[in-house]
Amino acid sequence: MLDLLQSSEQGTSGCLKGKKITIITVVYNGAKYLEQAIESVLGQDYPNMEYLVIDGGSTDGSVEIIRKYAAQITSWASEPDEGIYDAMNKGIRMASGDLIGVLNSDDLLHENVISKIAHAADQYPGYDYYYGSVSRMRENGEVYSEAKPVAEEELDERKYKQIPYPHGGLYMRKKVFEKIGLYNLDYTINSDYDLILRMLERNMKGFPLGFAVSRYRDGGVSGGYATFLERLKLLENHGVSRVQRSFTVATSITKLFLSGLLNRAGISYRRREPVRREGGAETERLHG
Repeated sequence: MLDLLQSSEQGTSGCLKGKKITIITVVYNGAKYLEQAIESVLGQDYPNMEYLVIDGGSTDGSVEIIRKYAAQITSWASEPDEGIYDAMNKGIRMASGDLIGVLNSDDLLHENVISKIAHAADQYPGYDYYYGSVSRMRENGEVYSEAKPVAEEELDERKYKQIPYPHGGLYMRKKVFEKIGLYNLDYTINSDYDLILRMLERNMKGFPLGFAVSRYRDGGVSGGYATFLERLKLLENHGVSRVQRSFTVATSITKLFLSGLLNRAGISYRRREPVRREGGAETERLHG
């Protein structure tokens, strides 16, 4: 892992002929931070990169921001969709890269991180996906903690208790989607969790990058208990016993309740990852 990090810090010199990497940004009425997200992608030093922006028919100036960068964006579209996962699926269908990752419209890529991912894929080609951590930042951009993936040796025990990898730190080969399908639109909050479980259940191999890939921004409206009702459905569909899924969700609800008490007291208790935006509002997954 140390060799990977040291080599990737030297820039793209060893990856100029590396695989094409597709980055997809999905947005709906996200003008407040969209330009920062776009610039974090366009500022990457990796040359073989495809950038797709999928807008859900925004009315807040997001489309004007996209047009401002249209000459540097590989392709973009703006039309109504069925939510964030539908927009991601549209981007995946358009993608021509060997590796595909998603950056939400209010999040940021770390500087020159795509070169590091490309180097990992070149040095360790026998993997289906590559995953890292994501940095958590306040609305003002200040980074204050890190959401880390579940360790490989703990996956079997924990994969049905929490999402194993932060979505913003995950880059998958396009063949993954060809084998297991796209994001399942039956889930409006947990479809990224479902996709990861399908990869694991098919015994697909993931490579731990060992560094933070992106930064995601706190803020927005929690999905609250609707998240856990859908989580019950997801766990049932993945064959988890009634007792286990009830215990897992009950534990998560307890943590949600405690986090509410602590947040009202001004204490940060847990991390959240934004996963859905509709009508200008934001829904987040509460990990537990």
